[in-house]
Amino acid sequence: MSLADDDADDGRAITRVIDVWACHRDAVDVFQLCPVAGIGHMGGIYWTGIEPPAIRSACLLLRLPRTGWPALAEDVAYMGDCVAADRNQRAARSRR
Repeated sequence: MSLADDDADDGRAITRVIDVWACHRDAVDVFQLCPVAGIGHMGGIYWTGIEPPAIRSACLLLRLPRTGWPALAEDVAYMGDCVAADRNQRAARSRR
């Protein structure tokens, strides 16, 4: 799996290849379909993570078995929380 990152100094995208275990493949597929939610305020955006309706919609789109949804939702929510925390930290650093 490869991810594009916009952090290059010269404006070009950096591509990083990440190996994903087969047991986590469905969670990554769902995560890639889900937007990271945020709340806009005077200081910018406070990122909150991935909302449950987005996870449910992605599971439906991918036609994943419902028996696996609870564990998948937990994994995807965790990934969304990590992304939100990273974005909030970057925003705090840029305000300094």
